[in-house]
Amino acid sequence: MKGNNIIHILVILLFTFTNCEKNNDQSNNQITDGLCIQFGDSIIINHEEIDYYDFSTHMIYLKETHEFLYNSNWELGNISFSVYANKEKIYSGCLHSAWSSSMPVGPYIDFPFMYPEYVIKINHSSEEYYYPENSTPDPREDEEIINTLKVHGQFHAGLANSIDEIDIKPNGELSFKITIANRDTFNYYILSPERMGIGLFHYFTNGLSFYNQTTGWLNHQCAIASPEPWDSWSIDWLDLIEGGASKSYNIHYCDFDTIPSGQYQASFYYPGLRNVKINDINQSNGRIWLGGITIKTESFVE
Repeated sequence: MKGNNIIHILVILLFTFTNCEKNNDQSNNQITDGLCIQFGDSIIINHEEIDYYDFSTHMIYLKETHEFLYNSNWELGNISFSVYANKEKIYSGCLHSAWSSSMPVGPYIDFPFMYPEYVIKINHSSEEYYYPENSTPDPREDEEIINTLKVHGQFHAGLANSIDEIDIKPNGELSFKITIANRDTFNYYILSPERMGIGLFHYFTNGLSFYNQTTGWLNHQCAIASPEPWDSWSIDWLDLIEGGASKSYNIHYCDFDTIPSGQYQASFYYPGLRNVKINDINQSNGRIWLGGITIKTESFVE
């Protein structure tokens, strides 16, 4: 009787091991030569499902919506993801809950997913955002990833954002100039602070910020206008920037925090739209850019 029990246990263990090995083989077989991203042990999005990769934002655009990205009602726990190039694991990260009080370190993807069900945005260590003096190498910019994307025609440079001028007035007024450069082959529609107005534009961004260890963060105090309804958007908000072209904007704040004399890191996040359906992203003359990008520069205030 005891011998039969031992045999029974061994059969169960062998069956379990065989199934695990089979599942791992199935997962590995789905990892193709191009860029792949694997969630947990079984969800794999391979390069055949990818339309292109916007390198300026590290956003992966899929050819179709993916059911995994629809699912926001299940327990993620500590699920991780891994990015592969040519079947080689380049780096790993985690899904970071919007309700978590902890700060992610390294690569992470926000959950619930913050973009439409055909977009995966991979972020990297928000610690540098909160503490600019702390920076770490960015594994998303690995050369193997770039080369793999180019081989499969999926690399797109996206947009670049620069802060050109900052003019600080003594009465709390502040003006600055930014330039958005389209380094891509696509024409892009981008959010326009001129078309939207300063209040609505800053619904999508915190705007210009100054930081040093003594003062912490210093920001504008302008009134924010919300879209109605909150998830709506209009083509009238957007400017078209053709591939290889650029556009500059002058933004003026009437009420900005007092900035004491000193050395600061100035940063500005240029936002994009998020609630754009897959059938709407391609407009008549270009694609809607979903953004966003942060530019940082050193600034001395007298």
